[in-house]
Amino acid sequence: MSAAPPSILHLTESLARLGGMEVFLDNWLRTDASSAAVSLLDSPRDLAGRDRQTGLRPNRFWSLNRIREGARQRRLQCDTLICHNFAGLSALSDLIAHQRLVVYLHTNSADVWPRLSRLAPFMDGCITCGTNLLGEVKKLLGDSPVMLAPFDSPLDDAFFGVRRVTQNNPLLIGYAGRLVVEQKRVERLEAFCQALVSQGVDFRLQITGDGPDKAMLAGRLAPFPVDFLGILKREQVAGTFAAWDFQIVTSDYETGPLTAMEGMACGVIPIFPNIESQVSDILRVKFDPLLYPVGNMQEAAARLRATISLTPAAVESLRSDLRLLMARRSMANHLQATSKILEGIHAKPSLRKKIHFQSCWKDHLPLAVRCRWSGNSEFLK
Repeated sequence: MSAAPPSILHLTESLARLGGMEVFLDNWLRTDASSAAVSLLDSPRDLAGRDRQTGLRPNRFWSLNRIREGARQRRLQCDTLICHNFAGLSALSDLIAHQRLVVYLHTNSADVWPRLSRLAPFMDGCITCGTNLLGEVKKLLGDSPVMLAPFDSPLDDAFFGVRRVTQNNPLLIGYAGRLVVEQKRVERLEAFCQALVSQGVDFRLQITGDGPDKAMLAGRLAPFPVDFLGILKREQVAGTFAAWDFQIVTSDYETGPLTAMEGMACGVIPIFPNIESQVSDILRVKFDPLLYPVGNMQEAAARLRATISLTPAAVESLRSDLRLLMARRSMANHLQATSKILEGIHAKPSLRKKIHFQSCWKDHLPLAVRCRWSGNSEFLK
């Protein structure tokens, strides 16, 4: 951490993971010199060499009380404390000197709503991923004094300038994300591949990312032409996406997802479930044929088949339109918009309640035990 306190201090569960939120934060920290970040579940060793990023858990046997003691010794301070998905709000925010506390809400998973109801009195603002999530938050909070605003997921500049890689058959289809059934529903990729084969599509599927259901997925996809690329290095992502013709998303719910927007910035055509999200908002009306009924992988394959039946000029025009739509989503634009929102929050008197942390016996348990017993994020709620 630098000697001078950062203007913004980001609190998050992890910076070492490679999900959309972690990539988003990494882009933010590399672009904004006035920000720093602290993660609760990473060790400093995991984040070695990362500028203005630190972890608070040296090893998995540390308890929440030991993490709190470590945070107390660091004497962390900032103008604005941003708790991403509530991380550290109840567990650590009382130990960090700050003027305003803001929650960046990245997800609409079911556990968000009880947390939001309980923690809203302790927040100055809530900045949500997209306008759909903002609407849900407004309904829940009603006339709460918490200032609300949406944000559009920004993209790394690398995706705007990368050249598309043109190739002959087979059609290259990509999947990017956590390899997990819950939310991402990766098991649906099997039905998608079966539908492509039945519809006579000559394809190859490339899968990036990792997760607990990778072995299961590899077994189900063994009969098909599939490459598991693993977790890509940052400098590999844009080039890999630029070689894809299509990108398949199988999720039950999303707020972005960032990977689909990164793909569109590279000219990749998404085959996307008709869910409420930033991507579906972009695709509706003009690009509605790319949306398929959630879970209907036969229809997803049919949408892809119909798209490749267009003239080559029409397909290239579609790719160009998608890239153009993404062009405004730079991190510089995001930081400018966020600065205005935070200025508005700081301009008003803070009406939030102060957190008074009350320790319980579970706070003395090693997190390796506690998380396995109670769920990964139980102690952060």
